[in-house]
Amino acid sequence: SFDREFALNLVDSEQKLLYEVNEALLRLEEGEFGGCEQCKKPISRKRLQVIPYARLCIKCEEEKEKEKG
Repeated sequence: SFDREFALNLVDSEQKLLYEVNEALLRLEEGEFGGCEQCKKPISRKRLQVIPYARLCIKCEEEKEKEKG
């Protein structure tokens, strides 16, 4: 039961990651890649090297995490 749930969670995580990568590729094609979706400022190159599919700059991501609590 545990192994089955673990495997299902892993598949779900991989599907979410694939979705984010595909969305980043669409933003790249549309010329919108690298801009924060919230504040519209550029996302730092360093952040994009670590998380190439990032939608938010570090500041906006931190604010989002605080709201989640």
